[in-house]
Amino acid sequence: MKNICAILILCTFCLSCKRKTKQDIEPIRPDIYLAGASRSANGIYTAQYWKNDKAVELVTSPYFPSAESIAVLGSDIHVLGQAHRDNTGAFGQYWKNGILTPLTKNMTPAWVGEIKIFGQDVYITGAGQMDNRPYSSPNYATYWKNGEAVVLADAVNGGAAGIFLSGNDVYLAGMASNDKSGVARYWKNGSRVTLGKDTDISAALAISVIGNDVHVVGWGGSYPNGHLYAKYWKNGVEVSLTDHSENLSMAEDIAIVGSDVFIVGYVERYLEKGGVASEAKIWKNGVPNTLPSGTRASDIFVFNNDIYVAGIGNGSPFERATYWKNGEPTFISDGTKNAWATSIFVKNP
Repeated sequence: MKNICAILILCTFCLSCKRKTKQDIEPIRPDIYLAGASRSANGIYTAQYWKNDKAVELVTSPYFPSAESIAVLGSDIHVLGQAHRDNTGAFGQYWKNGILTPLTKNMTPAWVGEIKIFGQDVYITGAGQMDNRPYSSPNYATYWKNGEAVVLADAVNGGAAGIFLSGNDVYLAGMASNDKSGVARYWKNGSRVTLGKDTDISAALAISVIGNDVHVVGWGGSYPNGHLYAKYWKNGVEVSLTDHSENLSMAEDIAIVGSDVFIVGYVERYLEKGGVASEAKIWKNGVPNTLPSGTRASDIFVFNNDIYVAGIGNGSPFERATYWKNGEPTFISDGTKNAWATSIFVKNP
């Protein structure tokens, strides 16, 4: 009898365990990394990143430091940022696991674009100078592969903002001077393709390549005599994103999911009562949608078919670092000071 009771108890326990296992197992929650910055009431800026809502400060200074891009490989967290030298010139900064790490000495980053990881290689885009004295030499569109600079000699007084690798081909998006103004361009293995009009000012900010199709986003217009508008080029042909009724618009990043093209940015319009209203936007195949509670969308990341976007959310009275997952906002900063998110990276723990 005891044996029968013991068997029944054991069976009941096992069935209970099986039911609990099936019901209680939750999907793995990914780690969400955001780069950005904050500004205190006394005007002090802090470049920082967040991992799952927890802030990690990188540097604090009155000279506008900001973390601009983030990428993670294994347990290594790579952050790219920007700062100024006592208001006399900009320079790029790179942190690996929170430690400031220099790039090659022969090419100083005057400003930086983004950091991306392809395979085991870390790529950084920006504008390089031949020495570390601000404004002492021209900027050249440059990318760094594992710290070693590759300079585009034909991209004087310009820079590289976005990068994409397709097989053995390296694509860069950016701008270069035509002796009058900066013009949007992209490069494939160093060969230049001009996107913007020579009569305007423009810049390419991000690039993605699928098969034989090259997708580039950025901005362009006749500034300072006119307005700047969000731009999207497919294989060098401009595709309109807005009707140009706005005061200002920018397309800042792009991602391709299957046959769908996602572009993020923002649109600003003058208000009749004065001031400007800004809305964070995501375009899917050219159709705009407003991201709720958002004033700016800066970066897009696709993970497990979910669309993540980093940017700035409305706050009262302060702007808040925000990300959207499939259009639903999550505020990262606590709202006690202005804060913004510029980049996002998502991975499994």
